[in-house]
Amino acid sequence: PSPPAPSRSKKKKRPPGLSRFGLLPMFVRPETGRFDTGGTVTLGARGDSYYEYLLKQWLLTGKREGGFLASYREAMDAGVKPHLVRHAGDHTYVGEVTEGGFSAKMDHLVCFLPGILALGHAAGAAQAPRLGGSGGSGGG
Repeated sequence: PSPPAPSRSKKKKRPPGLSRFGLLPMFVRPETGRFDTGGTVTLGARGDSYYEYLLKQWLLTGKREGGFLASYREAMDAGVKPHLVRHAGDHTYVGEVTEGGFSAKMDHLVCFLPGILALGHAAGAAQAPRLGGSGGSGGG
């Protein structure tokens, strides 16, 4: 006989704050094993690997573990783009969110981001753009 299928009815509880956008604080409280909900959210040191490996794990599992892809998309689309990316003149940079709000500090370890976005696009992880209207010159 086959082992019973794992129950998927339990929904994971996320810490409050930016985690609702797929972004997690960089520290875990050792006493509880839970994320420090007031902590810094960064794609730099201590945070970079989490975001980088969401996509890589999806690819390493032969694109069969959809949870990794869903978490990657949520983090990039709902988290990084609206909450961490800023523009100054002709320049774009990725900052951090601290207890005091947005911080224009861009850690050098954020350098993985363009590569992981390119890899995601090449691997088909990017969601199809919503064009609206008739969908282009090919009709509706």
